[in-house]
Amino acid sequence: IVRPGSACTLLTSASMVAVASQVVEETGVDAEIIDLRSLDPTGLDWPLVEASIRKTNRVAVIEQVQRGLSLGGRLTQEIQDRVFDYLDHEILHVTGSLSAPVVSAPLNRAALGGAEKLKAALQSLTAVGG
Repeated sequence: IVRPGSACTLLTSASMVAVASQVVEETGVDAEIIDLRSLDPTGLDWPLVEASIRKTNRVAVIEQVQRGLSLGGRLTQEIQDRVFDYLDHEILHVTGSLSAPVVSAPLNRAALGGAEKLKAALQSLTAVGG
């Protein structure tokens, strides 16, 4: 656990751990951030992930990669299978767009997941009645 919290659980890895930490600090959302260290579902610390989701009842899988190459969909399915009854909100999956990263900096930012997409997800996860 990179940061304990109670409002929602953010599952992420690699460079997005720092992005998630920064966004949580900027927004003031009491999110629990877990560094998965790997996106291989068979190697994850599922007891830790499940305990966090049971505590917060809300979860987002955060990845930088474009949506077409994302492995987070496998994680969201596994979460759905393991802790569905504890969820008070749909599982959010924050990734880049469907387009591939390119040489152009503005287009590359659009293709990859980042802080703005994470801020929108946090707003959705923590909205009253959401």
